Amino acid sequence: MSDCAREIGKILAPKDIFVRGGLVFTVNDRKDGLTPMSAETLRTWVEDYLVCFKVRRLGGTEETIQFKRTITQTDAGGILASPQFMAELQQIERFNPIRVPVMRRDGNIDLLAEGYDAETKSFTCDSVPVITGMDPGEAKEIVDDILAEFVFGDQGRSKAVAVSSMLTVFGRGLLPPKSLRPCFVFVANAEGAGKTLLVKCATVPVLGYAPAGTKPKDEDEMRKALLAAVIEARPVIFFDNAKKHITSEALEGFLTTQDYEGRILGQSKSFRGANDAVAMITKFSWV
Repeated sequence: MSDCAREIGKILAPKDIFVRGGLVFTVNDRKDGLTPMSAETLRTWVEDYLVCFKVRRLGGTEETIQFKRTITQTDAGGILASPQFMAELQQIERFNPIRVPVMRRDGNIDLLAEGYDAETKSFTCDSVPVITGMDPGEAKEIVDDILAEFVFGDQGRSKAVAVSSMLTVFGRGLLPPKSLRPCFVFVANAEGAGKTLLVKCATVPVLGYAPAGTKPKDEDEMRKALLAAVIEARPVIFFDNAKKHITSEALEGFLTTQDYEGRILGQSKSFRGANDAVAMITKFSWV
């Protein structure tokens, strides 16, 4: 099994299959995130890249024949759990739906190319065209025009925070490794004021969608939601329309730790991975 797992890992290493925190992942069907590889899926997924076979000796002779065979679910599970298999795969820490800037170890800033980048341990889907070489003044005019109809409640501070949320989602790779990212909270005193739309301004250009969800009702559900975001290397976690005072020990711990760990739902093992998500919350308040 170890020899088989190692050989399969070497063949699949250049493909879009990765290892993270002791689990194996592939790019999901929407091309906007990672999804854990299951034994059931691996059985046929590998057949796009290799052919498994079984050797059988002809009765009463030394002659053998080979015939194709789909690996069993038990063998697929053994391969996924094999350290020899995972050692051959590319490590992944970040998934980028579009090309984003990163700070290299030598201090240079690069716009990531499509595919896997070994230094940043990230995979980039070049799903939309990126305009390069735009004049900073022209870029500022576009952002000002997008935010022109939002009624911010102060003399520019809130608008600056909104712009910084846009830059943070796009420029996460410019922050030093293991650095903490701010949590952005959008508050308004009326429904329909544009809180969620501001989050969309920050997330849709990078992700292609706004990953909206509601704040979990209890701490156990909150831990599950946060761990799922870390497992799938999500760039953004978004809790929309929080109605009451926001208090959560799990969320506070999530925002102040570089790595996040928890027990995987339905399994008897834990997962630990880099916490790279930008947290966003919208909240209605009369105050």
